[in-house]
Amino acid sequence: MIKVAVKRSKDPIILKRLHALLYSTNTNPSSQQQHEGEGESIHNKTYWTKRIHSLCTQHGKVDEALLLLDNLRLHGNSPDSLNLSSIIHALCSSYRFTDAHNRLLQFINTHHSVLDERTCNVLIARLLDAKTPRQTLTVIRSLIAAKTSFVPSLINYNRLINQFCSSNQSDEARKLFDDMKIRGHSPNSISYTTMINGFCRVGELDNAYKVLDEMSNKGVLPNSLTCSVLLSGVLRKRNAEEYSKLMNQL
Repeated sequence: MIKVAVKRSKDPIILKRLHALLYSTNTNPSSQQQHEGEGESIHNKTYWTKRIHSLCTQHGKVDEALLLLDNLRLHGNSPDSLNLSSIIHALCSSYRFTDAHNRLLQFINTHHSVLDERTCNVLIARLLDAKTPRQTLTVIRSLIAAKTSFVPSLINYNRLINQFCSSNQSDEARKLFDDMKIRGHSPNSISYTTMINGFCRVGELDNAYKVLDEMSNKGVLPNSLTCSVLLSGVLRKRNAEEYSKLMNQL
């Protein structure tokens, strides 16, 4: 009825009021977005990138940004790394980490082009805030499958290893520890201490000592935290003799 009245009316004041009523009663986000972007070409990537970023950051309307992104994709405008970064950061800021993981996986699996290494590592760092290591590892594996030259940063490796160790999954942590070396990283004191702590948490002192030996052989000096987690591991075993021996060595 409102649309009919708009078509028939010739009074500019009435027309203005009818238009306002029409758009205020239309609660469809897609229609609102189309109205706001009226006159813009679907291929104007600069405009739509700014629009998506604005929805995600200034207005906190990540769902509207997602809907707009999907609508653009349906019309042949593929999302780029800037669009994706805005969406992932907004989802993580809203604690919608599962959605963030799924969106990044969707992008990796449906696009031939892969994000640059820096962008990948920034987004992985945000996903790691979820503290769901298996979900994040799935994303990392998908990135590597899409681009075999991709290498997660040492910091991201250390964080992921720590999350597996904190959930008593030392075997998975060890696989990542070995993988980071294969991919060219040299473990630092944080890497070694994290692995030692992981093995100590599950009572695998023999493996903890092996990591300590490797640490020494690679010329990485143990710090006070390394000594502390190793001593705590020995105490968990309630082995006073081993504790005294270790104290003398350290």
